[in-house]
Amino acid sequence: MNRLLLKQLVWVGSVGVTSFLVVAIALFVLTRPSLKVIKTWEKPNASMYLTVYESETDWRGFPLNAQPRYAIYVGKTSGTPAYGHFVDMSFYGLPKQTESIRQSKVAWSDQGVTLSQPGGHVLFIPKAMYEGGR
Repeated sequence: MNRLLLKQLVWVGSVGVTSFLVVAIALFVLTRPSLKVIKTWEKPNASMYLTVYESETDWRGFPLNAQPRYAIYVGKTSGTPAYGHFVDMSFYGLPKQTESIRQSKVAWSDQGVTLSQPGGHVLFIPKAMYEGGR
């Protein structure tokens, strides 16, 4: 094999590996969940919290409309989700999604917790799903 052909193969290989690494890093950064807390509600007289946070990006509308996805966490810690109960929830279609989330109402009862969105959607999480645990 002549030296010129070997140099070209090494160059093409190194460009290919570099391109692969750049794409892999970009995909990792773009698809990583942000876990940004939008709002947290505390259960009165108890160490229990309901938190709505950004979970990941919904790429179905890419490239024109990549929306954040949201999840609900109910557990014993406030802020960034930890051990507890998690539910994916769509706030899609609400004007100003984060503002609509902040305007949502939470009602705690002996049976569980209810999240009511301004648009009329209601989510009920039974008490057995988030209390007890480890």
